Amino acid sequence: SVFPKAACWAFASAMIAVLVKLLVFSWHDTEYMNGINDIWSGYSFVLGFVMVFRNNQAYSRFWEGTSLTKQMKGQWFVAFSGLFAFCSRDESKQADVAHFQSVLVRLGSLLHCSALQKICDLEDNSLEIINSDEMDPISMEFLRTCTNPQEVVTNWIQRLIVQATDENTIDISAPLLSRVFQELGTGVISLNNAGKIKDFQFPFPYAQMITCMLFVHFLFTPIIAAHQIGSAPWAGAMSFCVTISFWSLFYIAAEIDQPFGEDDNDLPIHKMQQEWNNSLLTLLLPCSQVVPTFEISHSRGGSSFGRTQTMDEEPVVEPLLFRQHTHRRTSSKDHFRTTTLGESATLFADLFDNMSGPIQLSIDEGCVSSRDSLGDSVITATNMEMQENSETGAVSVRLSSKPSSRADFSDVNGVKALSAPMKLTINGDCVSQQDSEGVSVITATNMDMQEDSESGAVSVRFTSDPRSHDRWDRNSSDGTKSAPVRL
Repeated sequence: SVFPKAACWAFASAMIAVLVKLLVFSWHDTEYMNGINDIWSGYSFVLGFVMVFRNNQAYSRFWEGTSLTKQMKGQWFVAFSGLFAFCSRDESKQADVAHFQSVLVRLGSLLHCSALQKICDLEDNSLEIINSDEMDPISMEFLRTCTNPQEVVTNWIQRLIVQATDENTIDISAPLLSRVFQELGTGVISLNNAGKIKDFQFPFPYAQMITCMLFVHFLFTPIIAAHQIGSAPWAGAMSFCVTISFWSLFYIAAEIDQPFGEDDNDLPIHKMQQEWNNSLLTLLLPCSQVVPTFEISHSRGGSSFGRTQTMDEEPVVEPLLFRQHTHRRTSSKDHFRTTTLGESATLFADLFDNMSGPIQLSIDEGCVSSRDSLGDSVITATNMEMQENSETGAVSVRLSSKPSSRADFSDVNGVKALSAPMKLTINGDCVSQQDSEGVSVITATNMDMQEDSESGAVSVRFTSDPRSHDRWDRNSSDGTKSAPVRL
């Protein structure tokens, strides 16, 4: 809010008006000031005109910055979604397609991150990207040191598209593929247009004139109010209202003139990057790449909409032409995690937000144990109970097999009922021991989850990677989490 800062000037102006009225004009003859009100009205009119013009320009810059960043995101998303649609459907190319799409989303996240870092004015401009640790060190170091990283990433994406076309990973005609290059180019143009808001400030002579006129207005308004108004309290009140109005307009213009800063009223740069990452990761989901099927029923060989029914025909039940559709809104932080893993992952997500210790897995005797093709242990269970240690930060996961209690699990705190059995894969590097009750306890540092969209079965793989655990500790220490850990 701009009122606290403007109120400081207004309160000082009101005090001056009251003091001048009580100490000066209460005994001093002020006939020599008659007529000054007309001159002061003209001065206030000019100041109000330039203040309104200044606010209009500031709002135009703010709205233009908002529109250009949204336009840039939309243009690049059209390009990337088109590339996903143009990928080959040949079974022999599926591995190449998966690799191409994985590289594409990482470069796309880097592109948007570099673009926002180019136009934002943040003290800490580190933004979240999709994990790119697999990139070769030479390219990553070059990207960190170059002047315009967004231009380099754009060129990398274009070269990636050309290589994929040569390898038949992208199977589409050249005229349609050229649309992708056009959208990438228009997105860069939108970025450059947004960059002018940061590079070129509001003209200094104009801002200097407004500031000086406003300060003069602050000094003379209480004097004129004390001269025109007979009551000291009313003189202070009127001076307060006029001063707070002008200074509020001044601070509003200063607040929204640069929308890419870190003030409360600026654009949420970090949230915009997270939303872009979620959009890219959503393209990787199988359901996003497969066209849904529709079972459309036709009566008497064709649709009955718009057809007149005769008297000798049997009544036909018309299908519904319209229906209500709702979309469950989720925060940008949890959107991709919930969409990818299903509702069974929500409980894991809540516990992992503040996790600082290892995972302890307890397995009851009723669970089924087996081995997969790699020799890792696979445990199948139906129920899952989790608890976090507030002191150590360790997360305890207990698996059991109690089909009779599945219906009651919705009322139990910290317990999740699964729609299908859960399969757990424990890598040989994890630490295994027995607790006081004789139940196996397995300690791991990493966990990967995947849900079968058809059967609803949840597969969880536990591994032990000290390097990843150290990276988690570093990210937890400063309150931030990298994309691969959080997603």
